[in-house]
Amino acid sequence: QTPTGIPYGSVNLRHGVAKNETPITCTAGGGSFLIEFGVLSRLTHNASYDLAARHASHALWERRSELNLVGAHINVLTGAWSQIDAGIGTFIDSYYEYMLKSYIMFGKEEDLLMFIEGYTAVVRFLKRGPWYIEANMNDGNVSHTHFTSLQGFWPGLQVLYGDVDMASDTLRAFLTLTDAYTFPPERFNIKDISIEFGFQSYPLRPEFIESMYYLYTATKSKEWLEYGMDMLLSMSNATRVECGVASVSNVTSYTYKSASDALEDRMPSYFLAETSKYFYLLFDEGNEYMGNRNVIFSTEGHPFPIGSHLRRFSRSEECPIAKEEMATAPSAKGSRADYFHW
Repeated sequence: QTPTGIPYGSVNLRHGVAKNETPITCTAGGGSFLIEFGVLSRLTHNASYDLAARHASHALWERRSELNLVGAHINVLTGAWSQIDAGIGTFIDSYYEYMLKSYIMFGKEEDLLMFIEGYTAVVRFLKRGPWYIEANMNDGNVSHTHFTSLQGFWPGLQVLYGDVDMASDTLRAFLTLTDAYTFPPERFNIKDISIEFGFQSYPLRPEFIESMYYLYTATKSKEWLEYGMDMLLSMSNATRVECGVASVSNVTSYTYKSASDALEDRMPSYFLAETSKYFYLLFDEGNEYMGNRNVIFSTEGHPFPIGSHLRRFSRSEECPIAKEEMATAPSAKGSRADYFHW
């Protein structure tokens, strides 16, 4: 219930928004509710959840630049961008992810149109060879020439869209970092060919494994199994500790002989929710999700069955969701739905 419809980044569930809460939130935080809230509305027959999520997603998209790029941070009260660096990684990643996955989930053409425009802009202005940089959302000038580990999800999203060759090239480029350091660092400068200071860690992130799973599902190429096995063995041999699996504090000082000196006393919850799950999905072809196009994974790795009843609710003239969305749907700028390759 903000003036823009974009939610605050943090809300106290008992007391509401704190008086000193910042109005600045990231694009991913404000625009990644379409799947969970959409499913909730269809299961409860209460359109308010879906409409709130779509209002937020549309509000961000309506404030895109003339280049069809979005920034990293925005003021939820004024709608002004406070960080105008456009990218596909930190602070933005799941915003693009949910546009496409929401279309697959509910069949809403507006989601596909937004994704096509955004995806086309990303490839045009941010792609450098197989890598992606960050650029000023207004003029396309380069802001940062670094890779961030959260970009690792992008090849998997490209597989869902149908750009398998481009996805393969990008993931192979990303995996040169594991060839060099065993684990991908949090941030790597592709221009200087060096890890950026202060970003030498690997906190057990799942994005590389996630993209391997999608690419193997699409191609059945053993290449992705081999890359996955390399990472799995590295974790198994050196990061397993008595109470779990430890994050790597510095990939440059990491070696098998002195691994304990390079570990942190920390195992993020997403290691079980995503990293381990995508390892399982990658290697166990007998699981129910391998090659199953009737399941969509949330940005946190939770499976949602697409189900005909969910698609029927989202398209039915009798459903309040469909009627109210038509009044708030953003206009497309010449995009065509038939570019979708699912």
